[in-house]
Amino acid sequence: MGSQVDKIRVSYSDFIRLCHVEDPENWVPGLRVALDGVWVKNISGDSLLSPDERSWLSEHPDGDPSRPIVSFPCTLGDIRARLWDLSGGGFIEPFELATFIAKKLDQGESVASKASLGQLNRRTGEREEILRAALAVLWHFPSQKRNAVALARQVEEKAGLFWPNTSEPPFQHRALTALLSEALKLPGK
Repeated sequence: MGSQVDKIRVSYSDFIRLCHVEDPENWVPGLRVALDGVWVKNISGDSLLSPDERSWLSEHPDGDPSRPIVSFPCTLGDIRARLWDLSGGGFIEPFELATFIAKKLDQGESVASKASLGQLNRRTGEREEILRAALAVLWHFPSQKRNAVALARQVEEKAGLFWPNTSEPPFQHRALTALLSEALKLPGK
């Protein structure tokens, strides 16, 4: 995003609408949304996770889970810098973000650049690549354990098949898990 767009302020209620937070306690795997910010969730009681998976999901950018990752109000820049890779960036639809930015502009906020919208479209393509890879993994390796965390790990293990230049998916583990968790939900659930 451009530096002007990064300065647009986001309140708690803006965040809830923009990021489609239906269940604040279980927003994306490992993260919860509270009135004062986005926090790393205590997932120690989840018996389906290995220690490595639990470690990945409890990662905090500053290493201090006693503080929020982002405090409200924040800026779009805070969301991009602190949450985008952790939670996939897939939690904000590009057109909804464009509408949000336009609304803020009408209220006198910073001016968006065309480059920022191009970046959003690029991230949309990356999410599509990940979902295609996950579908291929589900189809070609059907006997393996299935939940969002396990599927994310399998996509990472087979990343060289889908991203031969880097041999890794375009999102970090938590972001990949969040995207797949959302994609695996049945409509209305």
